[in-house]
Amino acid sequence: MLFRSPDTVTVERDGTTKTVSLSEVEEGDLVIVKAGEAIAVDGVVTEGHAFADQSAVTGESLPVELSAGGKAVSASVVKSGYLKIRAERVGEETFLAGIVRMVKTAGGSKAPIQKLADKISAVFVPVVLAIALVTFVVWISVTRDLATAFNYGVSVIVISCPCALGLATPVAVMAATGRGAARGVLYKNAEALQRAAGVNAVLLDKTATITRGTPAVVLFEGDNEAKAIAYALETKLNHPLAQCITAFCGSGSQADEVEYLTGLGAKGCVDGKTYYLGNDRLLKEYGVPFDEERFAALSGEGKSVLYLTDDKSVLGLFALADTLKEESAATMRTLHDMKMQVGLLTGDNAACAAYIAKQAGIDGVRAEVLPEDKLLAVQERKREGYVVAMVGDGINDSPALKEADVGIAMGNGTDVAIESADVVLVRGELTSLTDCFLLARRTMRIIKQNLFWAFFYNCVCIPLAAGALAFLGVSLNPMIAAGAMSLSSLFVVGNALRLTVYLKKKQEKGDKTMKRTLKIEGMMCMHCVKHVGDALKSVAGVENAEVDLKKKRAVVACAEGVSDEALIAAVTAAGYETTAAE
Repeated sequence: MLFRSPDTVTVERDGTTKTVSLSEVEEGDLVIVKAGEAIAVDGVVTEGHAFADQSAVTGESLPVELSAGGKAVSASVVKSGYLKIRAERVGEETFLAGIVRMVKTAGGSKAPIQKLADKISAVFVPVVLAIALVTFVVWISVTRDLATAFNYGVSVIVISCPCALGLATPVAVMAATGRGAARGVLYKNAEALQRAAGVNAVLLDKTATITRGTPAVVLFEGDNEAKAIAYALETKLNHPLAQCITAFCGSGSQADEVEYLTGLGAKGCVDGKTYYLGNDRLLKEYGVPFDEERFAALSGEGKSVLYLTDDKSVLGLFALADTLKEESAATMRTLHDMKMQVGLLTGDNAACAAYIAKQAGIDGVRAEVLPEDKLLAVQERKREGYVVAMVGDGINDSPALKEADVGIAMGNGTDVAIESADVVLVRGELTSLTDCFLLARRTMRIIKQNLFWAFFYNCVCIPLAAGALAFLGVSLNPMIAAGAMSLSSLFVVGNALRLTVYLKKKQEKGDKTMKRTLKIEGMMCMHCVKHVGDALKSVAGVENAEVDLKKKRAVVACAEGVSDEALIAAVTAAGYETTAAE
């Protein structure tokens, strides 16, 4: 979610509403915020009701319901509704301003990269001139031949190659940054590239980093009639969870007299009968029995559970949650294979964090953390001797991104996070994270190879040009020395340019992967989608399976040797029907 502080806000003073610049807002002002607008102050809600997206600040994946008496936080965005907030902290005193201050002070202890090649190059020319002079003096003393002495002296100057030393690092960095950009990885500078090569601990934010960042129906229990009634109730409301349910149900009946019950859910009439759709508190309020153990189990997985009910019994169950990105689990496995420690830092609740971490394959989890807690977690890892990368997208991640050895921001994140980071994953895809580290490691290997070659070449060729093997009949003239010098520079540049095709083979391999489409019947919810996806991925040779509930199909990426019969058998064994394979 992108966030920018508004330039102007609406305030109510002495009963009059007017628009003023953000800098003119004072403590005690009544600030009015409508749907789609950002909250620019910290304060208490005095009037109104709304759902606010606080994911960029707190990491909470689901919108937070705010009503009179609730606490409003700056940098939140009102998704639906209307709020009147009495400002308690404004300007530099707000929660957002505090995060910005932490960003400015974090990361001050970062050590600069030691420019070894630059230091050597600075003394290289004087040393070579001195060697050439000594060579000239020695040969003229031995041979008393000015032409011979001059030939050896000039050969030393010509064959020496400060170019190789000077080109060893910048050409490799240029090639790597260009290749990274093609793969969706933007290194902001050469220091970021070098530090990324040494990373051995990765800390990740949860919401919109390893998860999609938006809630969706992941489990539905009920029949088509229940879906039609739920659609009728929720289509009359505009809060985010209602939008998720209507998108899931697709279509349905018409409802009358729909009203929102604050903190409980919705109530309305369909075909003359009253129905309710809400949380467990709503069922307890109206005395409708439900399976409390089932509710506790789903809640323990971090899901928000809503029930459709009439006056007597439960007719349907919807479980909503922020779902894991398709590539997250595979990316975590790759990071583990690279011998990296992986941890999860999130402001979301502990149950949701633990469930997501288990799905992704992450062992270390810290939940319900504030921005300063993420900052402390990074500092703690650094004190333990790790080279730490922090991956995030929100304003609350910014201090940790700045403090980390390598801060990595998702390209679809907030402006503050992107500004604080050293590396940006432009496409917002987590698969680019492994490309970031692999390319950085490859680049450092290339740079070391170039530096070794530059040292080796000069160590061997300068004595040769000076006539160290002349007694064996081996000597160089200035023309041959010039050719050797040119070849040395070409070798360094050519070696560096290998980075321009690095990871390309992997991409081409993916392009050659066969894709098959299966038409699937019997899926009713996101739980079914996951079940079908897992069944297909269990088939040997299947790299990925994208299951679409609405279109009732699965697109399978697999090796050429995978047969249609194997895919159909996997779907059938999972309890679903596949009518065709294309």
